[in-house]
Amino acid sequence: MFNKYLDGAKMDGADIKSVEAEGADRMINSANIGPDDVLFLKGNVTGAPTGQPICLLWDVDEIPAEAFARAFVKSLPAEVTAIETESQGSDRPASLP
Repeated sequence: MFNKYLDGAKMDGADIKSVEAEGADRMINSANIGPDDVLFLKGNVTGAPTGQPICLLWDVDEIPAEAFARAFVKSLPAEVTAIETESQGSDRPASLP
């Protein structure tokens, strides 16, 4: 999922920056039109606090979504188990393609 998002964002012309964050295997900040998206990968789990308003925050070091993602991924246990849910009308978990 992380790589699919990354590929799509690149195709859309987004400005993608790698972010170093304690506890994350990978983290990116993707800026295009609207609020930045911040995605992190830890093991096989992807997380993304998106939609944070940033347009009026001119003199700050971190956008709210990135600050939240950093704190959240840092608080996760060393090993994260993916939770699979079943989608309606399907015999496959929703997390599978």
